[in-house]
Amino acid sequence: MVLGNTFRTQEDANKNSLDYVILFSKISEIASIIVFSTGLIALVVWILRFFYSQTLCCKYEMMRVNAAIAFILTGISLWSLQTKRHKMKLSFICAFFTFLIGFLTVIEYVFNINLGLEIFMWRGENYLNGVYNNRIAFSTALNFMLIGTSLMLVDIKTKKMFTISQLFIAFTGIITILSLEGYIYNVSSLYAVHDSITMPMDALFTFFIVFVGMLLVRPDKGFMKTVTSDTIGGLITRRMLITVISIPTVFDIIGGLGVHFGLLTDPFSDAVTMIFTMIALVYIVIKNSILINSEEIKRREAEELTESVARFPNENPNPVFRINNVREIIYANKASRGLLPLFSTKKDDAFEITDNMWKQRINNALSNNILEEIEIMEGNKNFHFTIAPLQEKHYINIYGYDISNRVRAEELLRISENKYRTLVEQASDGIMLSDLSGNYIDCNTKASEMLGYTIDEILKLNVREIIEPDNLTKNPIRFDLLRTGETIMTERRLIRKDRTVFDVEISAKMLNNSIFQAIIRDITERKVMEATLEFERKKLLNIMDTMHDGIYIIDNKFNLQYANPTIIREFGNFKDNKCFSYFHQLGGACPWCKNIEVFQGKTVHWEFTMAKSKKTYDVIDTPLNNPDGSVSKLMILRDITERKAMEEKLKKSIHEKELLLKEMHHRVKNNLQLISGLLGLQFMQIEDETYRAIFEESQNRIKTIAMIHERLYSSKSLVDVNMKEYIFNLITSLNSSFADKNKEVLLNLDMENICVGIDVAIPSGLIINEIFTNILKHAFIGKEICQVNITLKLKNDNEIELSIGDNGIGLPENLDLINPKSLGLTIITILVKQLDAVLEVDRTNGTKYTIRLKFDDSVTCVMER
Repeated sequence: MVLGNTFRTQEDANKNSLDYVILFSKISEIASIIVFSTGLIALVVWILRFFYSQTLCCKYEMMRVNAAIAFILTGISLWSLQTKRHKMKLSFICAFFTFLIGFLTVIEYVFNINLGLEIFMWRGENYLNGVYNNRIAFSTALNFMLIGTSLMLVDIKTKKMFTISQLFIAFTGIITILSLEGYIYNVSSLYAVHDSITMPMDALFTFFIVFVGMLLVRPDKGFMKTVTSDTIGGLITRRMLITVISIPTVFDIIGGLGVHFGLLTDPFSDAVTMIFTMIALVYIVIKNSILINSEEIKRREAEELTESVARFPNENPNPVFRINNVREIIYANKASRGLLPLFSTKKDDAFEITDNMWKQRINNALSNNILEEIEIMEGNKNFHFTIAPLQEKHYINIYGYDISNRVRAEELLRISENKYRTLVEQASDGIMLSDLSGNYIDCNTKASEMLGYTIDEILKLNVREIIEPDNLTKNPIRFDLLRTGETIMTERRLIRKDRTVFDVEISAKMLNNSIFQAIIRDITERKVMEATLEFERKKLLNIMDTMHDGIYIIDNKFNLQYANPTIIREFGNFKDNKCFSYFHQLGGACPWCKNIEVFQGKTVHWEFTMAKSKKTYDVIDTPLNNPDGSVSKLMILRDITERKAMEEKLKKSIHEKELLLKEMHHRVKNNLQLISGLLGLQFMQIEDETYRAIFEESQNRIKTIAMIHERLYSSKSLVDVNMKEYIFNLITSLNSSFADKNKEVLLNLDMENICVGIDVAIPSGLIINEIFTNILKHAFIGKEICQVNITLKLKNDNEIELSIGDNGIGLPENLDLINPKSLGLTIITILVKQLDAVLEVDRTNGTKYTIRLKFDDSVTCVMER
């Protein structure tokens, strides 16, 4: 389609140019007839005037007899040139006599002589004696001389844009326009020599017709070649030349007539003529510029398209070549050059077809004027060639097409069909094909195994013969729906060859206008499973129905899908209800609703008190995945109103016991502090240092125990003691009591937050008291740098390790740690056994006591790292 438009555009362009040439030639021919007729009429008028004297004298001045004869000769010459009905000599002779009439009259004017050219004229009232007599005007004679010259030189070729003929006729047009201007502005010198010797109006307008006819006599030459050409120049000239000439003339005539009749003054007429001429010309220029611009855009598009079409064969990726009638390749595009050696041989500068098969096909195509087709393979490519003969032009076009992709596609299709057949045969479902009447035309092996028939036996059956009659009656085969392209899924009971019946699921569809396909799946096991699932579902519903807890299910739009009898008894019938209106009589979602969390996959456990009934429920919301892929919310409500009341009572009771326990710890601490105070008073009265030391140690032991009760009293937990805080306070107190003022003891503490019960805390505190007191009293004798390292760690998540070490002088070598004689070590040994712990003593670099205590459920131990 695009190529056709391109060629038609170029063809139309040439046709348009030719049409203009023909049109202009026809106009020139008509002009010649008008000129001839005008001259002939004028001559007839003068002849009649001769016979009837003055009676036929016209009111207006008419052309002279010699002017009429000159116009007759001009019309004959112009007609002969245009129509070419006679030899060119007739045109030349007539043109010569036209030139002679004008030339001799000009001689009379120039040299002021009378050659008697007016002898054919008759004297009238305005006849003048003298040299002028009744001769034609000078401008008329000059025009005839120019016209005759132009007619004689019409086919003389020049290299200029104007031919000589067109140049002479242009001067004729100028003289004629000047004469017209003389009439318009009453300047007689432009059209007359004397009042009786003028260029009459009929002669003036005839000269205009001659001017037009002469310009158009050869429209394909000179200046007119540009006018008729299908170019921008020709388009501009055709559109604007006549307008540029006619508009100023028309406005000039209107202005002159206005002055002549006294409607306008000369200056005003000139101004009006100039303004309206300018406006008209500007409008025409703009209008034609727009049209020419549009034409140029279309022309450029057509040229670009033509150029692309011209490049098409060579740029075509498929091979294209042309063969003449002697079997020589006269054209080959780029894509075909690599294929030429396959069927041709280069001789001299041309390739000649030498392959016999190609020769035979080409001869057959050319002789029978039919298309021939050839397929060949070159390397890994396949080509299809079409031989198209053009008998009237005696050559053949050969068009190739790379069909490698098609060949590969066909091969892939064959492989795909084999794969399809393999898949069909290996399918776990039965696949059966039938015609429009239900007669089977194909099936796979699985269908044969399901039905117990051989494939050949199945191909003799109709689809109705393998369906249980009752099932077929209840569920007829809908061939009408299948013919509309609809896929039908249905369950049926089929009859095997041994007459047993089994359940299947069938997916049926129409493959094309004549074949139905049915995919058959044995669902016997699925039916059993469905029955089992239905039993389990009913059992589950029975369990839910008999539960004392309320259970209901809603979808993500708050619609109630299920409610067990407990919910129904409590809140009424739930049909067509939203959960917020059913439970809370609200118009929208509850502010406390957990739907967002649940439908995001979370299970939410919370409590809720019903505003209306004042009942408190323990609520579990959990997402429930439905078989169709949607998610619902399962909600379990348990009435815990009584339990909450009992919990409140228990909390109150526990709070009272906690107060009582705190008071007990407080009183024990006060009593121990009282005992410690009494020992302190007694200590003040003892002068023996030995007894004073015993009292002081006993007082510290009591303080150690009192500190435990103080910690329990002030902590949130009444049964656990934070050993890190307790040990820090204990050693700080002991250090301030026993430390030598002249020595500074550096404490390095590395302890974790470990909480223990009171039964572990009190023995541990007493052990630390004995060890640390012993260190302060005996370890740093003679030492300047005193350092104590205390660590408290949790090992292996079931063992507490407490170590106390110093850089002192160490224990004596003969000290028996198993059976110690000192009270302090005895207390340590007893308390370690009480805790069922292990004590290790390291005597290198001072003394280091390490106590490892394993704990179980009987020992309260919580670590906070």
